[in-house]
Amino acid sequence: MSKGFAPKDKKNPTSDDKTRYFIKTGKIAIHGDANYELTTQDYGQCFGFYQNTGQNAPPVEKGDGQAGSGGPGTGKHVLSTPGMSMECLGEGLKLKPQGDKVCVPAKWIRAENGDIMLDAHNGDIHLRARNIYLDANGGGNEDGEIVIDATRMVQLKGPDIRANCEKLCMKANQECDIITDGFMKMKSAFKVDTQKMDEAYGIFSEIAKKATTLDLPNLGETPNSIANKAVKAIDMLEKGKDAFKEVQKELINVAEGPLGQRLQQAAETDELGLEDAATKIGEEVQKIRESKAGKELEERFRGYIQGFGGST
Repeated sequence: MSKGFAPKDKKNPTSDDKTRYFIKTGKIAIHGDANYELTTQDYGQCFGFYQNTGQNAPPVEKGDGQAGSGGPGTGKHVLSTPGMSMECLGEGLKLKPQGDKVCVPAKWIRAENGDIMLDAHNGDIHLRARNIYLDANGGGNEDGEIVIDATRMVQLKGPDIRANCEKLCMKANQECDIITDGFMKMKSAFKVDTQKMDEAYGIFSEIAKKATTLDLPNLGETPNSIANKAVKAIDMLEKGKDAFKEVQKELINVAEGPLGQRLQQAAETDELGLEDAATKIGEEVQKIRESKAGKELEERFRGYIQGFGGST
């Protein structure tokens, strides 16, 4: 092994080859110089402990073969397998009764410094337990945040969802819906409602105000709706008078023309038999009025008219 690729501790590497696995120490790997590395016959399956990597640690100024490589305690442990890694724990621990919130660890991962990351690059992360607690205590300083960030949807579902805080801010860039089939209760010391459309289109607020305001008249005044209808009716009558004059002129022209003379002649000679037809219809109507059913119908009609305050 060349001097440039020798382990930093300057100790000789060793190896122990077996039928389905081999063990090496002092191997220079991507994770660092191996103190112990076990590799199996399945490609990508290994288990190892590696020397100081200097990851996010202050450099060591003195030390045999360690100058500038990182502080003490930055050794790395790596478990790699192409399939599933599974642990079965806690079979002999106490089964907690319902409502017991005392912590009985079956798996404890403690990071004195540094972060813990769960990264499912092309998969999902499922947390399933009888109860789940998230506690961001800030580590003794001003931190202490829980951040949930999703690109499509965040869904909270439960029979009772509560938020208890000093300040609550909710912002929806497109739409905000609050729907309930029961009571909706809101209580505040002060309440301020502002509309963005008032800032850009102030006229909309005036339209909304008029549309939702009861414009009640004073005592003795005619309601605006009736007054507006009267104005519209007068306008229609004025327009109707002009139209009626035009129709009247056309009727006079028709009456004085050949068609009007022919209609007058037909009426005088009763060519269409309208007089006879009218006489016969009048006789039939008189018979119906004098019949028992006609008299009952007439009495009922008079009763309707009197009920509406009219007269016969």
